[in-house]
Amino acid sequence: TVDDSYFADAVFIGDSRTVGIENYSGIENATFLCKTSLTIYDYDKNKITYEGKKTSIRDVLCKKQFKKIYLMLGINECSYDTLESYREKYTAVVTDILSLQPEAFLFLEGNLSITQKKSDESPKLNNTNLFLRNAAIEALANQKNIFYIDINESTLCEDGVLISDYTWDQVHIKAEYYPVWKDFLLMHGSVG
Repeated sequence: TVDDSYFADAVFIGDSRTVGIENYSGIENATFLCKTSLTIYDYDKNKITYEGKKTSIRDVLCKKQFKKIYLMLGINECSYDTLESYREKYTAVVTDILSLQPEAFLFLEGNLSITQKKSDESPKLNNTNLFLRNAAIEALANQKNIFYIDINESTLCEDGVLISDYTWDQVHIKAEYYPVWKDFLLMHGSVG
């Protein structure tokens, strides 16, 4: 378990759920490289804004060193991408991040599940596909400098599935529940 100062040299990379962490979790001292609808395929595209300029995640990681990197991308890819293609690109991105940030701890965040109702309604964006992607992510963890964190083990979920009362659209959690996410991350720090 670590305290809020732990995030001072951290960067969070992700999609709309990471935007939610930036806006509502109470983490105020970290860097956020996130955008709604961002995918793993956007890693080296000018899709984010950093220090007032359009740039890519990769460009920022080339210029600034971080001690902790939190990566969560995968839910948007469920709608159009195969598991194999996702795994291949995600692995390539992780390899590249480690080459650019050799001193950093890389935290691979498992994608937060969606509600059972939403999962049952969608042939592609469902928990089965999310959990397959999470398994692919987890396989990359080496417990030395790459760690897997599964937010589905938090109190946001019951039996690994997002609790419907905590979400406004069956996919994204309500603002008041992002501090739960932050607390979960604080309980899973790594100091080396």
